[in-house]
Amino acid sequence: MAPRLLDRLSVRARLTLAVTAWTTIALTVTGLALDRVADHRVLSDATDTTQRTITAFRDVLEEQPETAATDLVETFARDAVLGPDVSAVAVVDGEATSGAGTPADRLVLAESSAASLPDGGSTMLREGGQSLSVSVLEVRGEAGAAHLVVLNDVDKAMDSLDDLMVTYALICLLVLIVTALSAWWTAGRILSPLRRLHRTAASITAGDLDRRVTVTGRDDMSRLQETVNSMLDRLEVAFATQRDLLDDVSHELRTPLTVMRGHLETAEGADARTVAEIHEIVVEEIERTTRLVGDLGVLADARRPDFVRRRHTDLADLVERIAQKSAVLGDRSWSHEVTSSRVVEIDAERITQAVLQLVENAVSHTEPGDPVAITGAADHESVTITVRDGGTGVDPSDRELIFRRFGRGRADRSGAPGHGLGLAIVTAIVESHGGDLVLLDAEPGRPGAAFRITLPVGAS
Repeated sequence: MAPRLLDRLSVRARLTLAVTAWTTIALTVTGLALDRVADHRVLSDATDTTQRTITAFRDVLEEQPETAATDLVETFARDAVLGPDVSAVAVVDGEATSGAGTPADRLVLAESSAASLPDGGSTMLREGGQSLSVSVLEVRGEAGAAHLVVLNDVDKAMDSLDDLMVTYALICLLVLIVTALSAWWTAGRILSPLRRLHRTAASITAGDLDRRVTVTGRDDMSRLQETVNSMLDRLEVAFATQRDLLDDVSHELRTPLTVMRGHLETAEGADARTVAEIHEIVVEEIERTTRLVGDLGVLADARRPDFVRRRHTDLADLVERIAQKSAVLGDRSWSHEVTSSRVVEIDAERITQAVLQLVENAVSHTEPGDPVAITGAADHESVTITVRDGGTGVDPSDRELIFRRFGRGRADRSGAPGHGLGLAIVTAIVESHGGDLVLLDAEPGRPGAAFRITLPVGAS
């Protein structure tokens, strides 16, 4: 039942309840310990008082050795100036003979204590609703034996202790009230960022991801707020990318599907030659659509954490293998060079895919016999792979457009094959390695385009 009730409480209430409960336990344990210690101290002080009185009488015995012991006991019990709660009683031959101002019940108690306690003994007695500390000293002389019985009433001290504990209880109640209010206020302050986080999260929809949590302070909660804002940034980018991708895919697939549907509709009743032509056109469109889907799959996979699988790769060997694969892509004046090499941790297969895409672009924008060069270089911080061609180059107005998904420059729009995903795929592969892809500025008197891939040596 209790856990169900706790589950219904707010976090703030549960924190306040927990702090108050632990404070109550701590104050209760402290109060019980203080009560036990104070009780022991009161009883110990009472015993010390009776013993000091016995010691004082011993001193009197030593100072007056010629006086009869029984007379000394009676005189001391009658004339000694003691505390208001301390009584001295002389017991001679088993009867209390003196004890000025001593109540009758104490005289009876003194007689029984003299008979039962050994010489020098002390004890605590509870008699008639009173708590007494009793000490006994036996004195023997020529006239017989006598006992000095000292009684100390500890009830008043106990009453003072009880009053003190009541005061302590009232103070504890006040402390609990202050603690509960402080805990409620502090819990509210601590949880206020979470409430803001809740309100922000509740207000976010798929169509509105631009809201952010206000970051306050420099503690663990502020770091949580920053982490949530960072997550929202990534989600906003991911949703925007997803929307753009869906828009682009629907646009790009509409054309081949329309072409295939139109030709298939005209195939009904057509002669064999026309059907064969339609078949060839449909197969080409299917192949083009398949390549498009494959390219989109690469772009989608590029966001996965396992997209890149790094291995120790020698830059010179990598450029050599890429050059060998590039030679069959077209009749061009191929060359490759590595000015400085080193071993770097990269996904050689993905980087090969990216460089070959740049080479295919170079082949698409050059003529037979035009130069295409692949160069590699390395220093202490990064490695670079550059693909340079001697073609028409990139129009200045297209420098940003060609890197966008489905973005195509003037030359591509004039009839070159492809969907405008090549450089987007290269960029995704390079960025997944922590590197970047740039189009180098054209050099005076040197036609063509040059794309450079830069990869950090310490990428991991």
